Amino acid sequence: MVLFIIELVLQSICKSDYFLGFFFWLDLISSLSLIFDIGYLSDMIFQLGASDGTKGLQLARAGRTGRVGTRAARIVRIVRLVKLYKHTKKMIDKKAAQIKAMKIQMNLEPNPKEKSYEQEHKMQEEEDQFFKQSD
Repeated sequence: MVLFIIELVLQSICKSDYFLGFFFWLDLISSLSLIFDIGYLSDMIFQLGASDGTKGLQLARAGRTGRVGTRAARIVRIVRLVKLYKHTKKMIDKKAAQIKAMKIQMNLEPNPKEKSYEQEHKMQEEEDQFFKQSD
């Protein structure tokens, strides 16, 4: 349950349109419904008002039905977490590829202030020829 609450907080921080949106409330309600899936807590809650056997039986059936719904909601949330992970990984990989392409492009384009080895060597030869001619 704690992990689902942490996930709720992280989604609120990371996704700009998540907080107080539809999926925020859906996740919050499903996280709070986990309280009824914890055995000793649900027993305490359901035993409070049970004065006869039929009422307790009806509550137990309702509790089982609620647990089935809660399990289905957990599976949906896990699928959503996997999708969020894949989307985030894809965005990070895309950004890394853009940065790598920029670095490659920066290394391919010569810096006008820096001279290559060939340019410096050619200038040195021209200077040597100039001084030889003037001698």
